[in-house]
Amino acid sequence: MHSRWDKPMNTFPRRLVAAVSALLLATAVGAQPWQPRTAPGEGVNPAREPEPVVVRPASEALEEVRERVREAVQAVRLMKADPQLAVLLQRAQGLFILTDYGRAAVGLGVRGGQGVLVTRQGTDFGNPVFYNMAGLSVGPQIGATGGDAAYLLMTERAVQEFMSDRTFALTAGAGLTFATTHKARGMAATGKVSDVVVWTGAPGLYAGLSVGVMGIRPDGDANRVYYGAEASPLSILSGRVPNPNNNVLAMVLAI
Repeated sequence: MHSRWDKPMNTFPRRLVAAVSALLLATAVGAQPWQPRTAPGEGVNPAREPEPVVVRPASEALEEVRERVREAVQAVRLMKADPQLAVLLQRAQGLFILTDYGRAAVGLGVRGGQGVLVTRQGTDFGNPVFYNMAGLSVGPQIGATGGDAAYLLMTERAVQEFMSDRTFALTAGAGLTFATTHKARGMAATGKVSDVVVWTGAPGLYAGLSVGVMGIRPDGDANRVYYGAEASPLSILSGRVPNPNNNVLAMVLAI
């Protein structure tokens, strides 16, 4: 006759203890815990490591913006070498210089680039404002390599187009009249002038009639880097933003 103490001990607790011990041992030696198998294409894709963000030094960014000013200065010097064009500059209310506008091709527009604007504050020119643009809209043209180009803003109406933060176009569709420098020289003698006079230092670029700039928008990054703080076109053009840099562009225009 067996007593209840003679019954065999339940083996489940023993198995549980053994399994826990094996798991603890595997973790201690660095083994990977068991994972259920998944068919190809199933399961969650492993997370991709984020790409490193490259931040340029402030001095490098500022030097790039200053280089745009230097390129604009070179364009002004080319313009002032023409006596008749120098007279038009003296009458201009503003000057929008395209420091990099790409390459032209027969029957096509010109890809985008960068621009620098200065306008008159009294008798002198004020501080520069930096812009980006989508491209140029031109008539029939002769292929040419991109380079120096500028828009002489001869009227206050043309200058007003640049006063906001919106994206806009400097075209005849905006109600502005355009003239090439060749045509403007003849008009100057009569006292008449268009809203915008177009000049380019690249030979053979414009054989067409109208040349407009599309998708002009303020370059907020360049303006912030150059002035050391957020600065809108209106605040710069109105003279409310101090310029920590030498305004060499205004100096060259004043000569």
